[in-house]
Amino acid sequence: MSSLPAQGRQLLFFHFDRSQNLLEFTTDVGVQPQAQLIANPTRVVIDLPGIVLGGRTNKQQVGGAIREVRVGQFQNQTTRIVIELAPGYTLNPEEVIFRGMAANQWIVQLPTPQMPDFSPTQVSPADNTLGNQVATAMLQLDSFQVTRDGFFIRTSGGQPESIKARRSRDRRRIEIEILGATLSQYLWEQELEVNRYGVGQIRFAQIQDWPPVVRITLNVTKDSPDWQASFNRTGGIVVLPKETTFSSQLNQLQQLNQSPPFMRSSG
Repeated sequence: MSSLPAQGRQLLFFHFDRSQNLLEFTTDVGVQPQAQLIANPTRVVIDLPGIVLGGRTNKQQVGGAIREVRVGQFQNQTTRIVIELAPGYTLNPEEVIFRGMAANQWIVQLPTPQMPDFSPTQVSPADNTLGNQVATAMLQLDSFQVTRDGFFIRTSGGQPESIKARRSRDRRRIEIEILGATLSQYLWEQELEVNRYGVGQIRFAQIQDWPPVVRITLNVTKDSPDWQASFNRTGGIVVLPKETTFSSQLNQLQQLNQSPPFMRSSG
């Protein structure tokens, strides 16, 4: 288990669990890992663009089929994690699974390494590449803004699997559930006073860890309209009254650079 100095855009922690063939790592900002499999010796190489480690290399001796895990500075703005297998072992690159628990917290599940019957020199980088794949980041909700037509929640990472909105029977709550999302520390279990558009308060809650689900609750007046939410590829979730037109949504997005965030992440 290795904890690293906490400075800006750093790898904060990494650990390889030999019993589960599982690598965990955490950065202080969101990151999009890039991975490939390299031969002679066989090793899984994971690059973290934008993450700075410094000049030193950190190592974790593992044993068995996994020789070691080491972390170093590959380029000026890229930290590299290398999982090196013991001589003669290989693995199926298609079974390497990346799981984003949050935009800055990742798990890499390796299959059980195998000792092939043939010579280990048969392990070819061309045949056993992860294709420089970009692992899919988990969507993270970072900040909340009030706009001219509704609300905007700035996000980082990937895209939500689904967004569903429903109104309570007493018509006093709008609940928006986002599957495949997590909350930043700045929105974690926050209830914010809004008092705009018939909405008194808005509350953010992580109601399920895996698969991750975020619930946004709007406390509304009985006669307020229903609300809708949609993901915008420019980097956020737009929350608007249902009768709002598409042109109003575009106007809202254009206002965002001029509107101060109600609650924001320092990242």
